[in-house]
Amino acid sequence: MKCPNCGFSFNAGKTCPSCGHNDSEIDPEQVSGRTQTYAANRSKTSMTCRKCGLRYDSGETCPSCGHTNIDPAAQRLALANRNDRSATPKPEVLCNKCGFRFNSGMTCPSCGHTNSVKDPEYRARQNPKNYVYRPKPKTWVLVISIIGIIYAAIDSLLSVVLLIIGSGSKLSLIYNVIGIVLLVFSLLSIFLFINLLRMKKWAVWVFRILYTLSIILLAVQGQFLSLPFFAAIFWSAVFWFADWSDFS
Repeated sequence: MKCPNCGFSFNAGKTCPSCGHNDSEIDPEQVSGRTQTYAANRSKTSMTCRKCGLRYDSGETCPSCGHTNIDPAAQRLALANRNDRSATPKPEVLCNKCGFRFNSGMTCPSCGHTNSVKDPEYRARQNPKNYVYRPKPKTWVLVISIIGIIYAAIDSLLSVVLLIIGSGSKLSLIYNVIGIVLLVFSLLSIFLFINLLRMKKWAVWVFRILYTLSIILLAVQGQFLSLPFFAAIFWSAVFWFADWSDFS
């Protein structure tokens, strides 16, 4: 087969592997003038493929067969130079966002990030053993956690006072049991609020269960108009319907 567009000879088919011309799409008479011009320009081309003999204008890869047109001696020299890179300086700057290495400057040419000492990745590289990146809790979570810790700490002190009073009373056993139960629940609340500050999802689930049980117990006792009942409903709604998606 001979291409009517560029004159390249090939084995079979309608598409020329040299110029991409498809003989079924264009009438050869319409491209006769262009074929003559191309044939005239072919005599001026400077590159000849060592594998298939096609002449083309420039480049190292033949557009017909894909052969890389490099002299064997030059190819061996290039391979030797590529293997010997001991003296080549390595890029010193590491992007804090994508990890790309570049020579100088603060802005990464790969992702466009500007390096900063405030980047978590930079701090992690400076102190990899002790640094652990944790997201910060929202402001309202911080507020309710601190209030909860303070309230539970006051309850703990009152429980200790109740234990001291009960030790010198005739009803010491009842006072001691009540004081111990209150002290355990207060310490548990402090522990849960601390883990709420650490953004632990399991602490949210424990609070959901505890406040739901409180609502059920107060409802069974008939305390529908009491302050603890409304407080339990409020905190139960907060822990069930607030956005805790960033907790892990």
